[in-house]
Amino acid sequence: MTDALLDTAKAETPFSAAQCLSTVAKRYGKSPMAQVRDYMQLHFGPGRLSLKEYYDFRLFDDSRYSPEAKRQFLGVKAQQRLYARHIPMNWRATVGDKIIFYALYDGLGFPVPQTKAVLHPRRSMKNVTHVQDTAALEYYLRDPGHYPFFGKPVGGIFSLGVVSAESYDPQTDQIALSDGRTVAVDEFVSATAGYFKIGYLLQEPLLPHPALAPLSDNRVSTIRLMVMHGADGPEIFRALWKIPGKGNIADNFWRSGNMLASLDFETGTVRRLVRGTGPMQESLTEHPDTGASIDGFTLPDWDDTLDLCLRAAAAVPGLPLQAWDIAICPDGPLLVEANIGGDVNLPQIASGDGIMDPRLIAFLEERR
Repeated sequence: MTDALLDTAKAETPFSAAQCLSTVAKRYGKSPMAQVRDYMQLHFGPGRLSLKEYYDFRLFDDSRYSPEAKRQFLGVKAQQRLYARHIPMNWRATVGDKIIFYALYDGLGFPVPQTKAVLHPRRSMKNVTHVQDTAALEYYLRDPGHYPFFGKPVGGIFSLGVVSAESYDPQTDQIALSDGRTVAVDEFVSATAGYFKIGYLLQEPLLPHPALAPLSDNRVSTIRLMVMHGADGPEIFRALWKIPGKGNIADNFWRSGNMLASLDFETGTVRRLVRGTGPMQESLTEHPDTGASIDGFTLPDWDDTLDLCLRAAAAVPGLPLQAWDIAICPDGPLLVEANIGGDVNLPQIASGDGIMDPRLIAFLEERR
């Protein structure tokens, strides 16, 4: 849900099994009984798919997927079991805690967003303003020199709790947000006060590479690179581009209007662009808000992006499955964050292919 300022939970797209059954029967000629049989085989198979995932991945389309191809799709339940088995707990904080992550990678010399302030009673970072309580936060926010900034929770996921602030007006005591809203300082403090227990970061906002700015109305987008880290080092096995739609301050796919583009990870060229999931998913060739052509577009600084990802992945060898979010900025690629394994729904929806292909299966078999 959304409070006056921050998203506190993902806005889930309403799911109606009855509507999906009916739509697929009419559009694809697959009877409801055939859909149920198909789903049950996948639900009790290795992918442990839920009914919603069955439709989200469009696995009802027998012209697109063979039975073998359908079994390569992984659901959230199976993903959780996979990560619990293969990702050691003692390595997870290196990327799961953003204070540790940014301090580690900044210390190692990697390009990361510049942190302006840490909001937490005790935790801090070198050469970063330490805001210890709400009174100190009010004081910080009333200094026009501290703007603009992008705020995010230390342990946040799915871009929940983020905010983008442009400026402060001392006459009205209000903060101008990048989405056009204004909010009083005390309202901002009230909305973020609950994050002091885990920590909250205020960072310099990022800018997109000049070649990318016209595509998404100057909003920042990130590249998601899925990495396997084995005995021979890290290797990238999936690549996608998360593209924000109109009015969204973050590129996470759950936000209405955002898109996913599957990439050729060797060249950085867009192979497929989609918006939405399930029977109503749209295949696009251009950004619907800007009209910019995206299908076949090749991302700038791609070799540097791959090199940055592989070097960053090598620094955390205890994480065999990693997912990196990298922004391509005017000065080149920059590490936005890393994820423990990552949400496998994203590459599966972006490419239309299941993630449990022979390459990943062989990697996991080697780890047994």
